[in-house]
Amino acid sequence: MLKYILFFSLYLVTAKQIKNINVPSCRNCIYYKPQPLQPYISPYSKCEFFGSKDINSDIISYSYADLSRKYEDNCGIEGKYFEQGENIDMKIFLHDIINNNPYNTFYFVFVVYIINFVYNKID
Repeated sequence: MLKYILFFSLYLVTAKQIKNINVPSCRNCIYYKPQPLQPYISPYSKCEFFGSKDINSDIISYSYADLSRKYEDNCGIEGKYFEQGENIDMKIFLHDIINNNPYNTFYFVFVVYIINFVYNKID
């Protein structure tokens, strides 16, 4: 009976372990670039550390972030080239505002322009 209790408690301990818990997330990296009009964390996000340049058009195409972490010759599971970004929560917040209503950006720029216009007329 003691064997079963020991085995069951050992099973519960190992079953709750999360793989890669100490590995940094791509969303916190300075090279992580979410795609416009997509959620901040999506499979279409790019990694600006890995890419290739078309020599005819000079257009740089970046690799997808999840594929960069999948292959060990790129960043790998451990995140070899990970660099901690700053103000991640603010970047996510601004990205979500723009994604929820892209016209918010237009209204914000318009209001700033009007305020600037009125301010210059007063002087």
